[in-house]
Amino acid sequence: MNWVLGTANFGSRYGITNFTALTQSEVKEILEECRKWGINTVDTANAYLGSESILGEFSEKYPFNVSTKISVNEGDTELTIKAKIKDTREKLRTSKLDTVLLHSPAHIVASNGKMLSKALDECVDLGYIRSYGASVYSETDLEVCLYALPRGSTFQVPENPIDQRMRDSKVVKDAGQSGIKFQVRSIFLQGLLVSDLEQIPYLDSTLLSTINKFYTFCEKKLISPLDLCIAYAATIEWASDVIFGVNGIVQLREILNAISNVPNFKAEALLGIPRATSPQIDPRNWKRP
Repeated sequence: MNWVLGTANFGSRYGITNFTALTQSEVKEILEECRKWGINTVDTANAYLGSESILGEFSEKYPFNVSTKISVNEGDTELTIKAKIKDTREKLRTSKLDTVLLHSPAHIVASNGKMLSKALDECVDLGYIRSYGASVYSETDLEVCLYALPRGSTFQVPENPIDQRMRDSKVVKDAGQSGIKFQVRSIFLQGLLVSDLEQIPYLDSTLLSTINKFYTFCEKKLISPLDLCIAYAATIEWASDVIFGVNGIVQLREILNAISNVPNFKAEALLGIPRATSPQIDPRNWKRP
């Protein structure tokens, strides 16, 4: 399993708990610390405004492997898909991307799967990308994308202690056995599992109740929520990569220390974690002011 640095808030505000964007000096400090700890892959997207460009500016000094995502819109063609990949390569200042994921499963459903596959296959054949797939929110999304992208070899899914929908998914396990790689994201539920919820007063009451139960669970176990999220992610056997985001250098060091302590974590501490059942576990259903 590889640990991957998420960069959604590099240069812009992104997500429900990121109230400020990280500056270039903060990004530099974070990249430097990751290199020291052997973290050599970053996750980004063209929807993370500024992230790809900032990473590109640091690409010579910090040559990370890159997994990125491009948005798919209705009306896209082979040419527009290739143009998006070209734009991303230029922003990141690299001739070849390690992984490109389609970022909009709803539009993958509505789009011509053969067109998407053909465009991405040509980018692989031309040496612009090494592999491709999609970023999904649910098992249903995953099934559709696996069918639409028969040569897709990497898929990104959400998973965290209170959202274990994918953990025992037969679709995930069968795909993994056939050689598909899975990246896990949202291990902190966009930061909600490691944040002060009083700063986010508009959360769904059912989801808020589950998160509060999670905090109580951690208190009883004498484990910090961050440590538990990291330890939980480390137990996902089918995950090839686990992506974590940070709000600054202090939190990054906490995460890296938690990762280093995973071998000492007792598995029984993960038993009985409260799980969310509300549809609000899906960020697409969150109502923001």
